[in-house]
Amino acid sequence: MRELRMAVVHLDRRTAEVITPEQDLVRESVGGAALNRALIGRYGTSIMVFGAGPLTGTFAPASALLVASFASGEAAESASAAAIRHVPLLLTAGPDFRCSGIDHLVLLGAAEEPTLIHIDGGLIRFLEPPKPAADLPTLGRTLRRASPPFRSAVLTSPAAYAGIPFASVSIGLKGSLDKAGLAGAMATKNLKGILFGGSGGIGFANQDLSRSLEIAGKIRPLRKRAGGFDAVLKAIGGGNERKALSGA
Repeated sequence: MRELRMAVVHLDRRTAEVITPEQDLVRESVGGAALNRALIGRYGTSIMVFGAGPLTGTFAPASALLVASFASGEAAESASAAAIRHVPLLLTAGPDFRCSGIDHLVLLGAAEEPTLIHIDGGLIRFLEPPKPAADLPTLGRTLRRASPPFRSAVLTSPAAYAGIPFASVSIGLKGSLDKAGLAGAMATKNLKGILFGGSGGIGFANQDLSRSLEIAGKIRPLRKRAGGFDAVLKAIGGGNERKALSGA
C-alpha cells in the first residue's frame, strides 16, 4: 500500500501542498477520525480535516468511510477532545477520496470568495462555483458539465449559507449523516464543495482478497451479538486490535 499522503490547503491564499505526515503521528493515531483529531491538535481548532482510514477503499468489509472533523463556534476556543465534531461520510466518498491521491485533507483559513476544490491524481485545483448560487440538483448538473471530471462530491447546501442551523452537506447530490453542522462550518470558510476525481487507485497485496473473505466470515456470526466494534476487532485481530486495523 502506498505511503500516507496529506494535502494542506490554505483557502485564504489558494495554495496547496501535498506532504507525508510524521510516521510517529500516524502510528499513534490509527484511523481517519483519530488522525483527524491529532491533526487538529497540531494545526489548531480553527481548521477542518477530511480523513480516510487505512482500510478505506480496500478489500476490508464495509471499508468506505470518510470522516470530516472540525470545531466551530464556542467549541473552537477549546482544544479538548469533547469539542471536536466528527461527521461520517459514506457511499463512495471515502474510496473516491483515496483514489484521488490523498488520505487526509487539512483546510486552513477561509476563502475570500465562494470556492470549489477539485482533487485528483494528488493535485488540488481551485475552481469558481457556478453563479448565481443554485440549489443542489442544479449545482450538481452544472458541475458535471463545467468542471473537471469527478466521481464523488461533498457539497455545501444553500441552507447553510442562509444560516439555517440544521443544514447538512450532501454527498453526490444525496443526503448525508451531517447532524453536527459540517455544512455551516464549510460555509464559514466559503467552501462550496470538494470534488473527488477518483481516477487513481489503491495498491493491494496478493493476499488481500482472501484475507477480506476470511475477516467477513469471522464478522458474520457477530452481527446478532452484543459487544460492538471492540468485539469485532478482537475476533479479527486475536486481541491485537492495532494489527487488525493496520494489517501489519
